[in-house]
Amino acid sequence: MAQDEVARLLRQIRAQRGVSVREVARNVGVDPSYVSRVERGEKQASPAFRQRLAEHYDLPADDLELAAGEVPTDIAAILREHPEVLRELRERFAASYRP
Repeated sequence: MAQDEVARLLRQIRAQRGVSVREVARNVGVDPSYVSRVERGEKQASPAFRQRLAEHYDLPADDLELAAGEVPTDIAAILREHPEVLRELRERFAASYRP
């Protein structure tokens, strides 16, 4: 589930940076309980919250979008414009991701 992937990634990043939930919450302007619930997968991180976290952690916002199961807007536009690229990606990488 994408929500679990976001939660895992956020916990991992915070742990690697050695910062507390309270510190993250203070820096992105939310309640610490919200950060904690997102990191436990109990609450879905909104796109705006993911953007603030990406800025806080100095990460590409695309990393959190992809973890949330979303395709970045510019990539979606490219794929709509060039569907052959999607077919090429599937041919090249799909065998690695089959259940």
